[in-house]
Amino acid sequence: MPQSSIGPIDNAVKLIGEFVLLPGTSLLLDGNFKSGVAHAAIGLAARALLWSSLGAPIMFLAAVDSFSQSTSEKSLFTHITDLFPRTEPTRNESTNLDSGSRP
Repeated sequence: MPQSSIGPIDNAVKLIGEFVLLPGTSLLLDGNFKSGVAHAAIGLAARALLWSSLGAPIMFLAAVDSFSQSTSEKSLFTHITDLFPRTEPTRNESTNLDSGSRP
């Protein structure tokens, strides 16, 4: 959980840990071991694929997602989907095919 006592230095340490040590470091430092270990496992698998075209992007995404969850309690996916507001289509009687007003 983000706390008001966590400042820029703590966040810098977490960010450095994510990219220098292993993705999931910031979650592990927060005590969120389940998510931290999951991100670390993804990071280790990506590090094994580092020489392939997918290794570096997967490591980057795992690190960014872990840091995002640690600092804001939202995943990267949630932050991205929040950028696009969901609008429910309005139901209009004239467009409803089952309204009984067929020609």
